[in-house]
Amino acid sequence: MRSTILSCLSLAVEPNSRDLAGNPILTPCEAAVKDALSFLDLLGPSVPLPRVSWADDGEIGFCWRIAAAFIDVGFYGNGQISYFARIPSAGIDSDGDEDFRPPSLPRSLASAIAALT
Repeated sequence: MRSTILSCLSLAVEPNSRDLAGNPILTPCEAAVKDALSFLDLLGPSVPLPRVSWADDGEIGFCWRIAAAFIDVGFYGNGQISYFARIPSAGIDSDGDEDFRPPSLPRSLASAIAALT
C-alpha cells in the first residue's frame, strides 16, 4: 500500500497534459503523499486495506466498499482530510472536509473506520 502511494510521486505526466474534458492533469504533491502515509499509519491492524487511487486533480484517495459499507477518504496536501462514510448497519452517514491533525481523525470518520472491523 505504501509503495502504491509513493509511486504517485514518480508518475510521469507530460507538461501541459489534459484529461478528456480539457482539464490539466496534476500529480499528487509531496504534502498529499505525506498526509496519505500519515493516514495509513493511523489505521489499526484489524482494519481491512482500502483501495488506493490517484485522481487527475492530484488527490490521493482511499476507498472501502465492504457489503453495504462505503468509505471514501482523500488528500490534496492542503492540510485537510476529505471524507464520506455511509454504513447503514451502524447508522453512519457522514461527510466532511476537516483539518488533518494526526494522530487524531475526525470523530465520525474514526467511528466509520472502526465499524469496518
